[in-house]
Amino acid sequence: MSIGIGLSLKSLASIIIVDAKKYRFDLPMTQEMTLGQHGETLAADYLTERGYIIRERNWHCRVGEIDLVAQKDTIWIFIEVKTRRQRDAALASITPQKRERLVSAVYAYLEANGLDDAQWRVDAIGVTVMGRDKAPQIEHVEDALDW
Repeated sequence: MSIGIGLSLKSLASIIIVDAKKYRFDLPMTQEMTLGQHGETLAADYLTERGYIIRERNWHCRVGEIDLVAQKDTIWIFIEVKTRRQRDAALASITPQKRERLVSAVYAYLEANGLDDAQWRVDAIGVTVMGRDKAPQIEHVEDALDW
């Protein structure tokens, strides 16, 4: 059975949901910052606190964009971040076409950086921002493409 962005029931165990109370006032969204930029910053902070090293933000190539490129130990992690104002909408918005473009961009990144033999995976992070008085919620799905 497949759920949301192509998750099988077996991969649901790798979903981590965090009520990010500590982020409530640490990063107020400014008028200049878009909702997406705000979510990507929250996601980068979340990953950094868990031992990930952020290597790139918004890496572009001709086939697409990778929101965050991180490394943890010897594994390269390519993260798609989706930010929404409604619960359950963020990760569901990653379409099969988006996944296809993302994987193409990952291969382009690996090639451009001489990482052809590197271990890697694609994660997805959904950030739900529900207003100034409520903490954003962060949902992290490791190995979101479920190879």
